[in-house]
Amino acid sequence: MCVENLSEEEILLNRGIDLLKCKDYQILCLPENFESDSKENLYDADYTSDLSKILKQSGIKCANSYDLGIDSETYERKSCDIYLGLIWVRDNFVVPILACAIYDWLKGKVNDRDSEKK
Repeated sequence: MCVENLSEEEILLNRGIDLLKCKDYQILCLPENFESDSKENLYDADYTSDLSKILKQSGIKCANSYDLGIDSETYERKSCDIYLGLIWVRDNFVVPILACAIYDWLKGKVNDRDSEKK
């Protein structure tokens, strides 16, 4: 199956996700390998749940794997890199809020790492 030729709705249906449930959300925070050919062995980036919580606190209707009923593991990396997984913006109205939330969150992470070094 070539994911590039499928629509967002077709990909969600192929993964067994109810489209009616997704229509209530403005942003979907999905597993990193969600667009792979398999429904098995999906994994979320460890920072995806943090981002999802921040977006929900900002008033954005955001869903993560748990909200959508996706059975996935959380993949935690032991490095300085930040992985956010796959983020689908379903409502263009929330793009400025998303950008500000990610900026503030990343700025906090960088400041935390700078303070740890000192």
